[in-house]
Amino acid sequence: MTTLKSGLSTRHRTTFATFMGVAYASNDWDKPWLWDGITSAAQDSGIAACPQDWNPTASTSSGLTEPGTHRIRYRYTNSRTGYVSNPSNEVSVTVVAGAQELTFAVAASTNTNIIRSTDSKVDEIIIEMTLVDGSAWYTATTVANTGSSVVVSISDASLSGVPILYRDFGHDQAPYFRHIASHRGRMWGLGHIVHNAGTIQLTNGATGVTGTSSEWTEAVVGRYLNPSDTGRTGKIGSYSSATSMDLAANWGGSSGSGIYYSIQPEKLNVLYCSQANRPESWAPLSFSEVLLDRTDQATALVPFFNELIICGYYTMERLTFSNEPFEAVGGRLPDAQISLISTNRGSLNPNCVIEVEGVVYGMDFSGCWAWDGGRPAHISDPVDAHLRDYLIKNQDLLPHVCWSPQERAVRWTLGVTGQYFVDFYPDSRKWTTGTHHVQMGSSCQAFDLGGQYAAYGGQNGYVWKADTSVLDGYPQRDGDFNVVTTVGSVAASPSPTRTVFTITGGGLYVTNISFQTNATLDQMKGVSCYSVGLDETAIIASNTATVITLVSPGFSQAPAASDTMYFGRIPALLFTRNFILRDSIDKNWPRYLHIWFIPAKNEFSGSYPIVADSDITVSLYEGIGPMSDLDGPKTDWISRDEGGITFTSGQAPITLDLGDDSGYKKIPIGSFQSRYLQAAISTNKPPTNGYPGPRILKIAIDGYATEVPVDVV
Repeated sequence: MTTLKSGLSTRHRTTFATFMGVAYASNDWDKPWLWDGITSAAQDSGIAACPQDWNPTASTSSGLTEPGTHRIRYRYTNSRTGYVSNPSNEVSVTVVAGAQELTFAVAASTNTNIIRSTDSKVDEIIIEMTLVDGSAWYTATTVANTGSSVVVSISDASLSGVPILYRDFGHDQAPYFRHIASHRGRMWGLGHIVHNAGTIQLTNGATGVTGTSSEWTEAVVGRYLNPSDTGRTGKIGSYSSATSMDLAANWGGSSGSGIYYSIQPEKLNVLYCSQANRPESWAPLSFSEVLLDRTDQATALVPFFNELIICGYYTMERLTFSNEPFEAVGGRLPDAQISLISTNRGSLNPNCVIEVEGVVYGMDFSGCWAWDGGRPAHISDPVDAHLRDYLIKNQDLLPHVCWSPQERAVRWTLGVTGQYFVDFYPDSRKWTTGTHHVQMGSSCQAFDLGGQYAAYGGQNGYVWKADTSVLDGYPQRDGDFNVVTTVGSVAASPSPTRTVFTITGGGLYVTNISFQTNATLDQMKGVSCYSVGLDETAIIASNTATVITLVSPGFSQAPAASDTMYFGRIPALLFTRNFILRDSIDKNWPRYLHIWFIPAKNEFSGSYPIVADSDITVSLYEGIGPMSDLDGPKTDWISRDEGGITFTSGQAPITLDLGDDSGYKKIPIGSFQSRYLQAAISTNKPPTNGYPGPRILKIAIDGYATEVPVDVV
């Protein structure tokens, strides 16, 4: 895996958007940056303006530039994208004694020279010039950014045929903002953060501010410092380091240290936009305040057809425009219109709202909602009790959402650990809950040769493809179509330890393709490893074809020689919704747990034969919540037999073979007492020999309470 950018704030999460195959990123605390998929590292977004003190003396000789006074300036460009910087100051050059050519020096410093850009994106410098006594600008010539001189020799007739194809100004680098989005050929940025890390020390009558664990960046300049319990505010004038900055004026309050504080701009809720088709050119006046008079803070942006949806914590607005949103350009007046959608729904953060197939889904402190152009509709009633523990103020930055095309589910990941999630299935309007075995800090949509999939960023530093393998995070065949080991036995030599052991026979997954490493499938890093003998699961740190190294501390003790190891998320559990047995008919004519499934098949055999002994275990629990009362007495169960399947006690799990070709199983359940029950479907048998295990399509209780098809997780 390659590091594109380091040193980013971990306190203020980065948001991403794409434009013409380039990824742009912002978090309002680090400079907005980009990655074009070509360079080995990320770069700052936009191109810094040219110096404004150019004072050249051109050397002259016979040429084509016509006599008279011309105005000349230069600007930087990335010739691959066509993006440009703001120009240098302009200078007047008078050509005398017939047509001449003008030669200007190019160097790294000294204002008599054209100054080279230090931006690695810049490969050319454009020389712009007017006609004699003219006002319009044209492209006179270009020179490589590495050049040492440039010659301007062009007649006015020729010069008039090469007008500049961009605006004179408005090519500022992107300002700081919290959430970035791409919409209708422009890049947009929304809102600001409030920073309050660490404490500060202030001195009466001085401008200097010293921080402790303060994590400051250049973003502080121009913002306001609000020390707690002082009743005063100071504008920040300059930045020195992560723990040192200066106010624009002397501090008039008392001296002190260990002071809590906050830093924020004058206006928190500002929406910015770039020039059309120029995502790296931002005009200084191309912005507008949003969420006016709402006592709210902007949290998210969502493109929705021709509209841009603006979210606060509990407010939603929409922006529409026809020509220019916020500034007059070429005689076109700004025509952006902002209208209110809701005053009680919003988004917790930029990463927990998403548009899927013409519907916007979001999460706020009240739960989850859906919006298709009318009023936001609350959709999370079935799981609101589950969500309540995670929708609290100090965890508002943690949830994130993605669309799983394989499951056709909108999935919100929750909590401090990023392990718990809820799935909403738009096609059936059903909900499920689940647990990631690996802590997931972020999620997004991604594409590869197999199409679209949900991608996760694990908090252990690995990238995951969701819902694409029956083994969580672990493919069953490598890029050379070799079957990899999913069940292994610990070798006696060398002696196994808690964190390192050898697998007899090897065959462990190492790379996607023998001659090329795929960064998203680099060894078995991050995959769970289950010891049958110890009944423990640990996470793999690295491996070779034969040796496993676990993340410390590993297992509680060294596994024994010949201990069986499972790779991937095994054991695995899926819980149904709770259901009730309370009617008199349930005493003598039991209800049934119905399971529809696709049998396990060997997909790598020409005949796709059914694979026998694909066991799934079904257990029944009593009470509210998973495994609430596993050991409670259930002596009153009615014993019935249906097709060889008997459920005689709630404590006795049954094993089903989902390797037959029927695709359906029916389990009788009944009781003389009222019961609040939940079924758990589990497996302790990982798929082997490269074929997937059975896939559960639907679960129902007497045809009611139908569960949505999901993988066992």
